[in-house]
Amino acid sequence: MNLENPSVQAVEIARSKLSAICRAVNVMTPRDSVELHNLPLVVTVRCRKNPETGEISNEIKGYAARETAPASAPQNPNVPPWQR
Repeated sequence: MNLENPSVQAVEIARSKLSAICRAVNVMTPRDSVELHNLPLVVTVRCRKNPETGEISNEIKGYAARETAPASAPQNPNVPPWQR
């Protein structure tokens, strides 16, 4: 994210995305990015085809809070989060 950039528009876009991530993980005023590390969230991704090259790329469309797992579901710390 371009939080520091000569382009005001780029900074506004970055702040908007960061705000959406912060709301999704319930960390409203992080002082450092490390406060956002390893927090689960749902990312909505859309595949987009470039009309000029035909290449397909991913486009992030949004962020949302992830529902917590039921208390009875055991968590295995040896399994990476994306495989749970």
